[in-house]
Amino acid sequence: MKRNILIFYSGSDEPWKARLESQIDVLIKAGGYKIDIDFWSEKRWEPGDDWFPDLDAAFNRTDLILLMVSENFLGSPMMQAEKVKERLRQKRNGGFPIFLILLNRCGWRRYTWMKTLLTWPDSGKYLSNLSDSAVKDTLADVAVQIVDELKLKSKITEGILSFLNLKGVGPVKDLFFEPARRLNIIAGNNGYGKTFLMECAWWALAGVWPTTTILPRDRNRKGEAKIGFQLMAKSGSKGEIETIDYDDRQEDWPRTAESMSGCGLVIYARIDGSFTVWDPVRGRIKIPHGFSQPESPLIFIHPAMVFNGITEKTKSDERELCNGLVADWVHWQSSGDPLFGLLEKVLEQLSCSRQEPLIPVAPVRIPGTTRPIPALKYPYGNVPIIHAASSVQRIVSLAYLIVNTWNEHKLACHGKCDPYKHMIVLIDELECHLHPQWQRTIVPSLLEVKNYLDRELDIQFLFTTHSPLVLASLEPVFDEENDKTFHLELETDEITLKELSFLPLGRVDNWFTSDMFGLSQARSLEAEKAIKAAEELQQKEKLTREEVMDVHKDLSRFLGDFDTFWPHWMYFAEKVTGEKL
Repeated sequence: MKRNILIFYSGSDEPWKARLESQIDVLIKAGGYKIDIDFWSEKRWEPGDDWFPDLDAAFNRTDLILLMVSENFLGSPMMQAEKVKERLRQKRNGGFPIFLILLNRCGWRRYTWMKTLLTWPDSGKYLSNLSDSAVKDTLADVAVQIVDELKLKSKITEGILSFLNLKGVGPVKDLFFEPARRLNIIAGNNGYGKTFLMECAWWALAGVWPTTTILPRDRNRKGEAKIGFQLMAKSGSKGEIETIDYDDRQEDWPRTAESMSGCGLVIYARIDGSFTVWDPVRGRIKIPHGFSQPESPLIFIHPAMVFNGITEKTKSDERELCNGLVADWVHWQSSGDPLFGLLEKVLEQLSCSRQEPLIPVAPVRIPGTTRPIPALKYPYGNVPIIHAASSVQRIVSLAYLIVNTWNEHKLACHGKCDPYKHMIVLIDELECHLHPQWQRTIVPSLLEVKNYLDRELDIQFLFTTHSPLVLASLEPVFDEENDKTFHLELETDEITLKELSFLPLGRVDNWFTSDMFGLSQARSLEAEKAIKAAEELQQKEKLTREEVMDVHKDLSRFLGDFDTFWPHWMYFAEKVTGEKL
């Protein structure tokens, strides 16, 4: 597999660049590595030229970035370009390997995003201050570190999603998604591809489609549809980018077993209430003679399957692949299994509020079945879980699958390997069925779940949402180093995914008019039209009392008594009419 390095430097530092290139070439030839080096300096940057698409493509294909930092480098037009700085910050925030070589004394520490990067020489020195032999040793160390980093990329055994490229697939021409290590929120209009993106992310991780296979954008354009993806380990090292082409004969995206074994545990809550679960360790367990279905992935194609479990039946035998929430809950509860205590803690954590906790009570019997059914405590009595609200059923199902998946994974690992340290949780339309009060707590609650499973467990969350309340709830917990927000947009005839900077907006209604949702006003359409008419009226030079009163009548009808527009309008209207309105 060929590797790519992207090196930025100043044209005035050409001698330093030549010396580094020489050291890297020595290792490449000695080890027989396939490494392409793409050098970028201000010599390739011309004001007014459409240079960024080429550089953006270099950013997307590179496996490592190196900055040769000097006073001339920091002051170059290329490094002053906001697009370049933003891409470098995005790469850094995503855990991408970026190295710094400090050539001479300069103000590099002013760039806060550079401070955490691996730097040569150490101890606050610069290459220009070192002896010739020390420079040679330092550049040799850099070359060795680069090669070691690239070699690590082929050894990712379990990790999270760090890169997804969809080309000629579904509604997109060429879409890049580089999720953060922890929390990722994706918004966008209906039909712009939120569910599509989640389905493709699941497929990249698990290797199978939840239900229907996603097809190429244009099936007449053979060989153009591709899905590329990359994983990242806990250390921050990234695996190789794997690209899968659509096979027209198979009408599928063929995967190898090796390409489906590198991620951590995956749980996907789909918009229709169904769930899918992927455990690479359970997926490698030998299938018993006479059966055909592996232990993983588990596809719960409708919500009831989470409750009732998955059973594989043959003509003469059957086996349980998942007991289901009802059977496991009742068994854990009646036997005093510690798993029930864990489930109780996760349910309490994911509850709408501490005043309305999800509290399990003794199982109940209901007409039509002899099996006991788990129940929850409500202020008005105990309710069987199968009769609970849709919101409660979805959250309880998620809590059960988190606990059960983690437990079954540890059992599968026993005597074979250490339990994984990564879990990826995908939830499409996180706020689905949830009351606004619950929408405001669900993300912070999910971020704490790992503390009940294993404090060393890293969970990557990928959520889609239409809810301003969900975005507002992020304000106290958003971490710029580990979290990102994205927006799907339509540009001409192409769907694009843009990363948006997260800025706390305070009031929830401010999120309605943010770039994430794009409303002109956080009001009804009628109120918005009435205010627009009022603003247009205020721009006229000649006004009549009748015109002002007509607009005032519409404002009175569609605006609330405490709307913030009233003081501005009342001052204007009373001044024009000379009346107290």
